[in-house]
Amino acid sequence: MNNHELAKTLIDQISDTKLLYVIPYLQGAALTDETPNAKTFDTIAEIHSMIKNDTKERPDGAVSDNGDNKNHMQSFSGEKQLLVEKYGLKHENHAWYSEKENSHKHLIFKDAFFERADIIGLLFRINKLCMAKVNYFRRNIQKYEPLKYDYRKGFLAVPLWDAEFLRHRNSGWILDFRYLQTITVYDDFVSLCRELESFEPENFQAGKF
Repeated sequence: MNNHELAKTLIDQISDTKLLYVIPYLQGAALTDETPNAKTFDTIAEIHSMIKNDTKERPDGAVSDNGDNKNHMQSFSGEKQLLVEKYGLKHENHAWYSEKENSHKHLIFKDAFFERADIIGLLFRINKLCMAKVNYFRRNIQKYEPLKYDYRKGFLAVPLWDAEFLRHRNSGWILDFRYLQTITVYDDFVSLCRELESFEPENFQAGKF
């Protein structure tokens, strides 16, 4: 196995998060065919040690914000902090990511969205619900009770940030966020909402499309 093959094999074994530290040095090495000097070799050795020990400080002295959620969250509301903690989101490069075992890391939202959005906007983004649903439930959230399910106690009333279901107060129907994800045609969602509104007193049907 030559050096290129060895390098490719090693890169395949490095997680996306750790590659963040390696890429700048690969880019620098690609700019020249000159033999690396002693400083370059020292840097490569430091990177290898950093990857092995999973440290968060980079060779250039910068500190990765991956895993530094607590410090970043101090300026935000308690509900936003609790929401991030519930879904185990990781803060990195001015954005929030979901990185679960046996799945690829994927972007949930950037800092700008996180800072300006309300809890419904964040909760629905995490659950991959479209803006039509965000806008409707934002206008009509008073008609719904946030719930989550406990296998011993059944459905429990919870704060909105902790919700996994929404119970329509007048009909008693319970909407699962996963079910709402399956509604991909706008007219189908409108039909569902109109059916729910048929249970409501006329003077309470204010949240129209």
